[in-house]
Amino acid sequence: MIFGLAYMLFSEWLNVVVHASWAYSERTPAITLFGLTIGLSPLLQWVVVPVTAFTITRRQTQGENHASA
Repeated sequence: MIFGLAYMLFSEWLNVVVHASWAYSERTPAITLFGLTIGLSPLLQWVVVPVTAFTITRRQTQGENHASA
């Protein structure tokens, strides 16, 4: 997750500030981290999706461990 967040921050900086490939409108939900405006959607994608995947996987593997005991 840390690598994903670091990559997302770098990508946002590179594409929004350096290359000006895209920009967020005033209506886009965004936050400011380290002076960089980051869309809420990419941030949630790099946080919520991995946490959810790990949680589901953990529950499934714990269920399998208890069933085989």
